[in-house]
Amino acid sequence: MQADREKIKHLQERLNPIFRRYSIRKAILFGSFARGEQTRHSDVDLIVIQDTTVPFLKRYEPILAELNQAVGDHPVEALIYTPQEIEHIQHRPFIRQALPEGIVLYEQE
Repeated sequence: MQADREKIKHLQERLNPIFRRYSIRKAILFGSFARGEQTRHSDVDLIVIQDTTVPFLKRYEPILAELNQAVGDHPVEALIYTPQEIEHIQHRPFIRQALPEGIVLYEQE
């Protein structure tokens, strides 16, 4: 199944202003939404790449609430990595599966 272009566009319209505000380098949608297999119970899975010195677990609090509010009807699950971290873990099975199936929602110019 393919991702629904209208739903992807809707997510971009809602989320990209937040990504810009937080100086996100890249945001990749993966999982059921990227495959076009989402249900009303699905969450929106994101890999977010950000230049930051904030410790891994403390990165979520500020942005996640805004992302969830913007999407509204589906919870957002985001994994926020620095460029160096994503480079370091790109060989892991989870990342190797998520990145190729993923849809780039946002990329910093």
